[in-house]
Amino acid sequence: LGMALAFGLSGYLLNATGFDVEMGGAQTASTFFWMRVFDVLIPAVAAALSIWAVASFKITEEKSAEIREQLDARHKKAEAAPAAAS
Repeated sequence: LGMALAFGLSGYLLNATGFDVEMGGAQTASTFFWMRVFDVLIPAVAAALSIWAVASFKITEEKSAEIREQLDARHKKAEAAPAAAS
């Protein structure tokens, strides 16, 4: 998802920086500045959002055990289903 989003937004970001295809590598200082800003800012914001999401997901030992039991029950049910169909 992240790669698709990056590829999808890359053209818009280049336009936002003022990138001119006809200039090739001889872009303006402002263009290079904004390219550097986006190169740092976007990953930093994405990382901060990811850290916030993980940090705000509180899971206790009890909740972890409850989830493990539910997953084990699903796994046993899935194993029993093909055997019953035979």
